[in-house]
Amino acid sequence: MAKKIKRYNRIYRGRRKKPVLRIILFILLAALLVFLGFSLMQAISSLSSAPSGNSSSVSSGAVSTSSEGESSTSSTSSTPSEPEKTVSGVVRELPRSSAGKEETLRAFAKNAAEQGASALLLTLKDEAGYLHFSSANKTAKDAGALAADPVDLSMVAEVLKEENLELWVSLHCFRDTVASRYLRKDGAVMFQTDEVLWLDNSASAGGVPWLNPFLPGAQNYNLSLVEEVCGLGADVVLLESVQMPTRGAENLMYLGGNGNSYSNVGTVLNQFVKAAEEAAAKKDGKVVCAVAGEYLYSTFVGNMVYGPDPFAVPSEYFAPSLRLSDLSGAKIGGSTLSLSDPKSAFSALFTDLAAKSGAETGVPIVIAEGLSQEELTDITAAAKNAGYPALIIR
Repeated sequence: MAKKIKRYNRIYRGRRKKPVLRIILFILLAALLVFLGFSLMQAISSLSSAPSGNSSSVSSGAVSTSSEGESSTSSTSSTPSEPEKTVSGVVRELPRSSAGKEETLRAFAKNAAEQGASALLLTLKDEAGYLHFSSANKTAKDAGALAADPVDLSMVAEVLKEENLELWVSLHCFRDTVASRYLRKDGAVMFQTDEVLWLDNSASAGGVPWLNPFLPGAQNYNLSLVEEVCGLGADVVLLESVQMPTRGAENLMYLGGNGNSYSNVGTVLNQFVKAAEEAAAKKDGKVVCAVAGEYLYSTFVGNMVYGPDPFAVPSEYFAPSLRLSDLSGAKIGGSTLSLSDPKSAFSALFTDLAAKSGAETGVPIVIAEGLSQEELTDITAAAKNAGYPALIIR
């Protein structure tokens, strides 16, 4: 009997272990299911809370091979685009003294807008080569070209934008004493050889050196400034002094060899203007090229300064700078231009220039010296009647 009881005890002990194992397995299985469920919920939560930008970038990537599509359209409509910059309206000169402080600038801008201006023109690189804004350009810094009274160009651009005015800036290109003295043979016109700077007059008479349009050092310096000012908010850059020097012993100039001469200066200047347009376009800006009016009506001097055809120097926008006192003796249609009546004189000039270069891409510059407000109003109307989309009054 004792043996049987002992055997039964073993049987009972084995049967008790099985329920315990089942419970443990059940608990482990439940824990595993809870863990998997929690992980799944976390993944779903992550996907639903992902930034919308990620999903739109994937969407645009998926439709990038097609020219049109719903995803592309919705993406474009959700981001308001900047209005395309235009070259139009009346552009008035903005004195640097009025651009230094926001309140002064805003008052000037409001007054200009009330008088019909659509843009203001601020000179940032003067005829000596000094920069009147806080440029980061290394050559300008090393040459000592930064003026002591820089304007806050970003502030100026913002204020004018708030007043619905465009910001135009003027940059003198190759008439640049400061950079010429610094770059020397790497960028300036030299005297006979590459050792001495060429001057446009004797030193005692105030002669100054010029940058050489044929040299990459001179070109690249100016092109970098075009891109920089557009990046700081300028809508349009007016390029001035895109030319050879206006006077001096031209036969003593050393232009860097390589066949550089006055015979191909027009081509070089035109290529520079096109490069400037590309530099401005990188920052959504435009370029207008000024040509001094007196050279347009003086064939000999024009050939020396701008090449065989002064009208061919600008690329897209052509800005003849017109000062009546400089146009004495100019002939239009075989007749000498009469300066006694400014309105009639400018009307004749606008019509003649429009016929030669096309009005749709012309931006005449009227030097307002000695002109009354009434005369300027009449001259503005005359430019519009000739088909010009824009007019600069200085």
